[in-house]
This record gives sequence, C-alpha cells and structure tokens, in this order.
Amino acid sequence: MLTKKEIFIIILYIIGYFAAIYLIAWLIISISPFFIAAIVFVPWLIAALKDGAKV
Repeated sequence: MLTKKEIFIIILYIIGYFAAIYLIAWLIISISPFFIAAIVFVPWLIAALKDGAKV
C-alpha cells in the first residue's frame, strides 16, 4: 500500500511530465515559422547564386 507521501510524489511526477510535454509542444509551435522560413530560404539562396545574383 502506498503512503500519502508516495502518492503525492507520483502525482508531482505526472504533473511534471505533462508540463514538459506542454512546454515542448509550445516551443515547437512557436519556433516552427522560423524553421519554415529557413527551409524556404536556403533553396532560394542556392537558386539565386546559380543565376549569378550577388547576395
């Protein structure tokens, strides 16, 4: 049988895991526009340099 202290520690672990998952999801959602811009920018830059543009 678990004591109240052990149950409290388990509940804190569960809350911590949910908080970590929420934080990771929030970071991915908030930073993803920068990743999309970087993914689009690199091929555009390579194509511009192949055409002889001075960047």
